[in-house]
Amino acid sequence: MKYLIIIIALTLSSCSNKPDTDIWDRIMNRIDNFKSKDKVSDADQKLIQEATEKEWEEVDKQIDK
Repeated sequence: MKYLIIIIALTLSSCSNKPDTDIWDRIMNRIDNFKSKDKVSDADQKLIQEATEKEWEEVDKQIDK
């Protein structure tokens, strides 16, 4: 009986330990990852805008027919 109580006590004490999670470290890691992502350059952004404008012009021409 005494061994059973010891085993139960050890089991309960080992289950009650929660992992330490520091919320601020997680937030800062996400911010750092967001900053390090590749951003679209201005030249590429202009090309994308021109391509979408051309596509919309084609759509407008098809709608006007």
